[in-house]
Amino acid sequence: MAYLLVLKESQNWEKAIKRGLELIKQGETELLVMDEAVTRCIRCEPELFRYLHQFILDGGKALVCCQSLTKYGIPETRPPEAFIRLEEGQALISEKKKAGWQIEEF
Repeated sequence: MAYLLVLKESQNWEKAIKRGLELIKQGETELLVMDEAVTRCIRCEPELFRYLHQFILDGGKALVCCQSLTKYGIPETRPPEAFIRLEEGQALISEKKKAGWQIEEF
Protein backbone atom coordinates (compact mmCIF):
# COMPACT_ATOMS: atom_id res chain seq x y z
CA MET A 1 0.00 0.00 0.00
CA ALA A 2 1.10 3.58 -0.61
CA TYR A 3 0.12 6.57 1.54
CA LEU A 4 -0.07 10.31 1.06
CA LEU A 5 -0.44 12.33 4.24
CA VAL A 6 -1.75 15.82 3.49
CA LEU A 7 -0.89 18.29 6.23
CA LYS A 8 -2.99 21.45 6.01
CA GLU A 9 -3.21 22.73 9.60
CA SER A 10 -0.09 23.67 11.57
CA GLN A 11 -1.36 22.23 14.86
CA ASN A 12 -1.44 18.75 13.27
CA TRP A 13 2.27 18.47 12.46
CA GLU A 14 3.14 16.02 15.25
CA LYS A 15 0.11 13.84 14.54
CA ALA A 16 0.89 13.70 10.80
CA ILE A 17 4.58 12.89 11.21
CA LYS A 18 3.96 10.24 13.87
CA ARG A 19 1.35 8.67 11.58
CA GLY A 20 3.91 8.77 8.77
CA LEU A 21 6.45 6.95 10.94
CA GLU A 22 3.85 4.20 11.51
CA LEU A 23 2.84 3.92 7.84
CA ILE A 24 6.37 3.94 6.40
CA LYS A 25 6.72 0.40 7.77
CA GLN A 26 3.73 -0.67 5.65
CA GLY A 27 4.60 0.94 2.35
CA GLU A 28 5.64 4.02 0.40
CA THR A 29 4.70 7.13 2.37
CA GLU A 30 4.82 10.81 1.45
CA LEU A 31 3.99 13.86 3.56
CA LEU A 32 2.63 16.86 1.64
CA VAL A 33 2.69 20.17 3.52
CA MET A 34 0.32 22.77 2.14
CA ASP A 35 -2.10 25.55 3.07
CA GLU A 36 -1.57 27.08 6.52
CA ALA A 37 0.73 24.25 7.66
CA VAL A 38 3.58 25.64 5.53
CA THR A 39 4.04 28.44 8.07
CA ARG A 40 5.40 25.94 10.56
CA CYS A 41 7.92 24.25 8.26
CA ILE A 42 10.12 27.36 8.33
CA ARG A 43 10.55 27.32 12.09
CA CYS A 44 10.76 23.63 12.81
CA GLU A 45 11.13 22.96 16.54
CA PRO A 46 13.90 20.49 17.52
CA GLU A 47 11.51 17.66 18.49
CA LEU A 48 9.45 18.12 15.35
CA PHE A 49 12.59 18.22 13.21
CA ARG A 50 13.80 15.00 14.86
CA TYR A 51 10.56 13.22 13.86
CA LEU A 52 10.76 14.63 10.34
CA HIS A 53 14.41 13.59 10.04
CA GLN A 54 13.56 10.04 11.16
CA PHE A 55 10.65 9.90 8.69
CA ILE A 56 13.00 10.80 5.83
CA LEU A 57 15.72 8.40 7.04
CA ASP A 58 13.11 5.62 7.11
CA GLY A 59 12.36 6.29 3.43
CA GLY A 60 9.52 8.82 3.57
CA LYS A 61 9.35 11.87 1.35
CA ALA A 62 8.52 15.35 2.67
CA LEU A 63 7.00 17.67 0.07
CA VAL A 64 5.99 21.32 0.29
CA CYS A 65 3.50 23.15 -1.94
CA CYS A 66 5.07 26.25 -3.51
CA GLN A 67 1.65 27.82 -4.16
CA SER A 68 1.00 27.70 -0.41
CA LEU A 69 4.41 29.20 0.32
CA THR A 70 3.61 32.08 -2.03
CA LYS A 71 0.17 32.55 -0.49
CA TYR A 72 1.75 32.99 2.96
CA GLY A 73 4.61 35.16 1.70
CA ILE A 74 7.31 32.57 2.35
CA PRO A 75 10.24 32.39 -0.12
CA GLU A 76 10.67 28.93 -1.66
CA THR A 77 14.22 28.84 -0.30
CA ARG A 78 13.03 29.22 3.29
CA PRO A 79 11.90 25.67 4.21
CA PRO A 80 14.76 23.25 4.99
CA GLU A 81 16.32 21.42 2.07
CA ALA A 82 14.74 18.19 3.33
CA PHE A 83 11.51 19.30 1.64
CA ILE A 84 10.95 18.54 -2.03
CA ARG A 85 9.25 21.54 -3.64
CA LEU A 86 6.08 21.02 -5.70
CA GLU A 87 4.41 23.76 -7.69
CA GLU A 88 0.88 22.61 -6.88
CA GLY A 89 -0.03 20.26 -4.04
CA GLN A 90 -3.60 19.70 -5.21
CA ALA A 91 -2.32 18.21 -8.48
CA LEU A 92 -0.28 15.67 -6.52
CA ILE A 93 -3.32 14.70 -4.45
CA SER A 94 -5.33 14.07 -7.63
CA GLU A 95 -2.48 12.08 -9.18
CA LYS A 96 -2.07 9.88 -6.10
CA LYS A 97 -5.83 9.26 -5.84
CA LYS A 98 -5.90 8.05 -9.44
CA ALA A 99 -2.93 5.78 -8.70
CA GLY A 100 -4.81 4.18 -5.78
CA TRP A 101 -2.84 5.69 -2.91
CA GLN A 102 -4.54 5.99 0.47
CA ILE A 103 -4.93 9.70 1.32
CA GLU A 104 -5.11 10.98 4.90
CA GLU A 105 -5.63 14.64 5.76
CA PHE A 106 -4.41 16.41 8.88
